[in-house]
Amino acid sequence: MISSLISQMTYASPTFWLPFAEHVLRNLREVLAGDAKTAEDLETSAQWFVTLAGSLLSTTSENYIQYKDVCFEMIGLLVECKSKVAYNNGAIGLWYMLYMLSRVYPENSRYISARLNRPLSEWVPVREWATLHDLRESEMAWYVPGEKAKELVKSLLEKFVFPVVDSLQDAKMDRCNIPYSCLGQAKLDSCIIVLKILRASRKNKNLASVLQMQPPYLNLSSYMRTLLKVSD
Repeated sequence: MISSLISQMTYASPTFWLPFAEHVLRNLREVLAGDAKTAEDLETSAQWFVTLAGSLLSTTSENYIQYKDVCFEMIGLLVECKSKVAYNNGAIGLWYMLYMLSRVYPENSRYISARLNRPLSEWVPVREWATLHDLRESEMAWYVPGEKAKELVKSLLEKFVFPVVDSLQDAKMDRCNIPYSCLGQAKLDSCIIVLKILRASRKNKNLASVLQMQPPYLNLSSYMRTLLKVSD
């Protein structure tokens, strides 16, 4: 509950995200060091910071781009753990980061934050209670993936996703050795959908045709790299 509250607060007010993230990351480096990385069950303090990290990885696209190094290190620490709690939080954070960077969606919080952050000398909230507004005067901010977002998605795929997919092509790989950190909760098949970010221009017929292909499971890595290449 507390972690969800922090997540919602930092999403509504993105400027508060970094202090929380730095505090959690600093503690993650300590609680996930040594034997904790290979332990299946984490101590209570470690679980606390792992859960907080998972919540903080659900943030705005601007925070992902501006503080990408923090996000990368946080995900890396989590998905390298043997603990199911840790790698689930890291994998979900990875998937959410890819998802938020790649979609086109309305940013409802952008204008709301700008209004709420004004001093009381300029705006008194109680005066707007039960006030009627003209729909034509409403504003909506949209997030559209830019070049920085697309480059960040590529970096995430290269660092966390492609190595896992490549490992599946090892003939000696069995279900006990599969790196569940990225396969279990990150849902690799969903990454194909996420890669539609790369269709930045609907006029790109080559990319559109590639996206309609159905890749063989073991060739998923090369398929995803093909998407990246065509989009450039």
